[in-house]
Amino acid sequence: ELKSILDSSPAAIAIVKSRILIWNNEILYSMLGYEPDELKNRSTRILYPNIGEYDRVGRKLHANVDRYGNGIMETVWRRKDGKTIDVRIRASRMDKDDPQKGTIIVATDISELKFLQVQLQQAQKMEAIGVLAGGISHDFNNILMGIQGHLSLMQIDVTDAEKVKNHTDHISG
Repeated sequence: ELKSILDSSPAAIAIVKSRILIWNNEILYSMLGYEPDELKNRSTRILYPNIGEYDRVGRKLHANVDRYGNGIMETVWRRKDGKTIDVRIRASRMDKDDPQKGTIIVATDISELKFLQVQLQQAQKMEAIGVLAGGISHDFNNILMGIQGHLSLMQIDVTDAEKVKNHTDHISG
């Protein structure tokens, strides 16, 4: 019954000892495009697109698990076909008193969430540019209305040189 629960979980679940995948549910295989048991007893290095990300996650996640008993972070995993996915990893000790028993990892694919966040940021940037352009347009329109007003007043009596000079001074200044 427990295996059935773990295999039907919507999140990928794995047991890791010394950064070796000891056990994982079917979702992890399907998330990463591997066949059943293809990841068993493999280094978790296979999950990462590069050694830098592998080391970063190892340092940060394991430091939190060692300090607090659990940890959470976002990272990038590499599928078997080479494509990458964004994942959120939650990790905790199987036994808080005995780190040798391993760590349970729960991972969820957040690629779609990340994509939507990028789209939202783009929309917010476009909105900000629109507000800025609207403000500039409004200010420019105010300047043009002042010029137009002085030109209209000048046209009333173009023979009065003093009035024309005053209006042209306002327009240029």
